[in-house]
Amino acid sequence: NRRPLIPIVIAWWYLGQAPTSNLLVPNLGYPFATRFLILAMLLPVAAAASWASTRARGKRVAQAAIAIVAVAAIAADRQQTRIWQNDVTLFREIARRSPSDFTAHYNLAQSYMREGLPSSAVEELTRAAEIDPSYAPTFVSLGDIARAGGNASGSRGFYEMALQRYPRNIWARIGLANLDLAEGRPIRARAW
Repeated sequence: NRRPLIPIVIAWWYLGQAPTSNLLVPNLGYPFATRFLILAMLLPVAAAASWASTRARGKRVAQAAIAIVAVAAIAADRQQTRIWQNDVTLFREIARRSPSDFTAHYNLAQSYMREGLPSSAVEELTRAAEIDPSYAPTFVSLGDIARAGGNASGSRGFYEMALQRYPRNIWARIGLANLDLAEGRPIRARAW
């Protein structure tokens, strides 16, 4: 009596996971880490394959449908692998698909900073600041890049912008303290 429920349960599980697992449409919003779902999907995939194979025995149309679904899944997987190569490729694709998504631009900028691409990071941080000018960490990151590039006055301006948005931002305060220490003002640095 329970056997007919197995395909229904598997279908329900897939439909429940599909929107956030990034399997139907790549980057349909923020991916729910497809790579972490692989182990959880082994049992339902095995059960679905077992069920489909028993139903398809001797039925050419069913076998052809299974083959088409398998080929489509492999193609989708290959496409997704190109997007999930690293943080830069992932967030670049999300930012491309959702140009007004602040988090995509901000995370892409952070990825560029880790990769040592400051000019690309500044471009993405600038875009993020246009989308949400109230987020203080954006300006802290801009200040860090300016300071690393030797632009102390620009860096100071960005840290001050961050403090205007959130006066208790510790990273902006540390950045200003480091600038004051570099300029020989230890008392002012301590005040930060």
